[in-house]
Amino acid sequence: MTSAEENAESSHYVCDETIEERYFGAGLICIEAHFREAPLMGPKTTARIKTLVDSTLDKTQSNATARNTLAKNVGIWLSLARTLHFAITSIANRSLGPPPSGSDSERRITPHESNALIASNYHSLQEDLQFVIKLMHIARNLLVTSEPEIPQDLCAAVHFDQDVYQIILLCINVASKGSDSEMLDDTSQSHLIEINELFKRLLVVSLQQAHNWVAKHDRNKMSFWHEVLFDYDSSALSQLGTVRSSFCASDVPAIPDGLRPEFARVQTRQWLQTHSKLHHEARRLLYTFAQNNKRVEPGGLLGASSHLYRNWVEDPSKDSPTDKSRSFESEPSHRVSEEVENWYLRHQAVRYIAPHMTTVDNVKIQIESCKASRMSRCLANTRSNPTPAPVPPSTPAPAPASTPAPASVLAPAPSPVPAPPRTTASAESSTDVGSEYADDYVEDDLEEDEGLLAGILTEIPNILDPKQIEALHLIVKSCIVGMDGLNPTLNTRELQLARCRMFLALDCGKSLLREMLVFIAVWEMEEAALIYKLTSEIVDAIHQATLIPYAWQNLRTPKDIMSPAQTVLMRMIYLIMKNKSEAYHGQPGENERYIKSREFTNDVILIHFLFHIFRWEVVPECLALMHLQTQVRENKMDASHFPIDMWDMDRAKEGLAVFLDLIMIVAEIPEMRNSLIEWEAIFDLVSLLNGLDAAVVKKPLVSLPNRSRGSDTTPSVDRPYTDANGNPHSLMQEPAYKFPWGGLKVQIFTIMAHLLQPPPGRSSPGNAVVQQQIVRNNGIVPLLNSCAYDDHNPFAKERVTVCLKWLLDGCEAANNFFRELISLAPPMNGANGASAGVGAGTGSGGVPHGPAPPPPPAAGGATTAAGNASRGGDPVVGAPGVPEATRIRIDGVDGEFHAEIRKKGKGKAQARYRDTERGMAAMNLNSNGNTDMENDF
Repeated sequence: MTSAEENAESSHYVCDETIEERYFGAGLICIEAHFREAPLMGPKTTARIKTLVDSTLDKTQSNATARNTLAKNVGIWLSLARTLHFAITSIANRSLGPPPSGSDSERRITPHESNALIASNYHSLQEDLQFVIKLMHIARNLLVTSEPEIPQDLCAAVHFDQDVYQIILLCINVASKGSDSEMLDDTSQSHLIEINELFKRLLVVSLQQAHNWVAKHDRNKMSFWHEVLFDYDSSALSQLGTVRSSFCASDVPAIPDGLRPEFARVQTRQWLQTHSKLHHEARRLLYTFAQNNKRVEPGGLLGASSHLYRNWVEDPSKDSPTDKSRSFESEPSHRVSEEVENWYLRHQAVRYIAPHMTTVDNVKIQIESCKASRMSRCLANTRSNPTPAPVPPSTPAPAPASTPAPASVLAPAPSPVPAPPRTTASAESSTDVGSEYADDYVEDDLEEDEGLLAGILTEIPNILDPKQIEALHLIVKSCIVGMDGLNPTLNTRELQLARCRMFLALDCGKSLLREMLVFIAVWEMEEAALIYKLTSEIVDAIHQATLIPYAWQNLRTPKDIMSPAQTVLMRMIYLIMKNKSEAYHGQPGENERYIKSREFTNDVILIHFLFHIFRWEVVPECLALMHLQTQVRENKMDASHFPIDMWDMDRAKEGLAVFLDLIMIVAEIPEMRNSLIEWEAIFDLVSLLNGLDAAVVKKPLVSLPNRSRGSDTTPSVDRPYTDANGNPHSLMQEPAYKFPWGGLKVQIFTIMAHLLQPPPGRSSPGNAVVQQQIVRNNGIVPLLNSCAYDDHNPFAKERVTVCLKWLLDGCEAANNFFRELISLAPPMNGANGASAGVGAGTGSGGVPHGPAPPPPPAAGGATTAAGNASRGGDPVVGAPGVPEATRIRIDGVDGEFHAEIRKKGKGKAQARYRDTERGMAAMNLNSNGNTDMENDF
């Protein structure tokens, strides 16, 4: 039978077919023949078919009746599948070359060869890609009907989804090669760019079609997941247009975390075969079509080998009434893959925490270990030794970790694998802290995880922009996030969790998650962006599956304190906890239910894990960087030997800041605040304050140039984004050892204020446990040091005031500290006292200072004012109303000023003092004695 006869038979029209069905079916016959070169369409035929396709596309977009009719036509779906099947092979040959065979079976076409091939086939590729894009648009629209499950099942029955996978793979292989080629002229280069854009458009539409196919259809979601997550050889061009063969499960070794991918793949395929019964109406349409077209083999392109074959040959009219009314969601729940479930039991969040938090004593040792490791590493670099020096033996080893790792992680790995989680029992040792950097900084994060970037979807974030990539995020969300506005059945909920576990259990899913998170970091997306919101929902689903700790460990990179993907993940977790905090305070009646729910338990487990990471990894490493800055500031290390560049410092600060943001939100929930108090979070906060004070010089609001007395030079105000010449200035242009860690103190003081505040329902005194923790960890000194203005931390002064208020409220130890401090202050009487009192403010360095003591008075008690000694007849210092010259410092202003201070006496000074008293009495204080600033805080 000829091709034309076969197509005519497969497109047999019954008498009730509409003109749209016949019209579009005839066009598909011509397009299929064109891609099979039997024969190619000429210019006139191409123009007519283009008009036909455009008309059909318009009707599927605007006419719901025509769309529903075409969506239920089995012949249309079968012709679409056959057309795209041959189009893939034809387009691949003209863009990537023919599949390698024979002696060249291992050879792959180079990007330059591919670009030259595309440029030479520009005209034919342009026309054919436009045809395929429109056909995919139509296929996408046909899935949007009043009963979408019927066309979704018809699409699966003819294996149209397999063609969509292959088109996605083809587009990725072409678009990922880029459009830059030095060997092409300008015209060919423009043609290459145009073809690449067409491939991107086809990729976007194919992803949209795939999303419509899996939407609200659990079986299709599992089928899609099975196809993309178990994709071991997605780059093999020889498999384009074919179905991948099964692997032998016994030939595939287990990966280190205990999952055997091929066992999971076989079990998932068996689940799909078990659940291969389609919608009753779809089965009726398939059976009717098969009976009316005897020369068309049932089962689509795969024929009898298809696991959906029975839907073509079994008469649905013989089903019992129970079978007809039975839906997929109401079927008994079955475990999709026992292999994945066993993996999950080993890697759920509870396996990554211990009953008790890491102790402060162990953390102190860890901090010193990190400092020693950084210093030895820095010294090794100065000696041009690529291998960092070992940690000095004098550094004591910390106690065993308080956060164990799963047993499978601790077991010896049979093959090269990424670095194990930092929460292993051996991770909390001084040796491991240094050895995790033993291979030095790599130039590319991807090189560290070579072998993980698998799967046909992983490369998509590197190809598309934020507007184009939305469909990919919608697909992932549809597969692992519960359906909004619907009350899922138990079976649907279990299938959703199973897909979420598969997503993280398999390398393809982990790599895709990493790329999706990095995509947000690269494009610097804000919370209002759609991609950001979709990714946040995906992360929330992972949290509900209690797999955030496992995801965190797989997103780490050895060269970073926090990888970009981990930083974005933390931003997502912060947003999740922020919503829960707002719900906690906005719906008090639901709080008791939330506290007793499994959701709250999962939240506490997650916060326990993340605070351990914060305490054991982030804080010690950041303090080690601050220690290096201190060494440079104190001239103990050459600034040129500072080992970190400004970009890495900024990434470390961003990671620390997002952790502090999360702790700030967690501290707003009283039950979680109690956990932070129990874990003595104050120690970590005070350690950071001490590190910042030692490493960074406070920045004044106004900088004064060096000038001689009497100079009329006006103060120069610092401009953060312009230099002295008015040119744009960036923080990244500063040397890394001067990195200011700006804004961290504001976050720290906000957290401390939350921890210090009285329990709910009380206004006084402050939390006694936290007060004692601050006193025990010598936290009063860094609090006082922060009372001076610092332009690196604007508004920190206001927040530290609130902290001091709650600290002194009911804490006798803190009050005794202040009494002793006041008793050591110099006397405030006389000229010397006035001079000392004014000049003893805290300067830019945060250390109390004052002017040198004045010279002793001359005989007769007359001392001339400074700067006026040479003029005769000057008034005698010491007389009432006579000013005295001194040097003072003003908070927020760099340098010292000459000032004249009048002795206490009657006159304008007393009048101003009385005015000040009246002004203080008129301040608007509330009933609690708090200022408006404290209430706003």
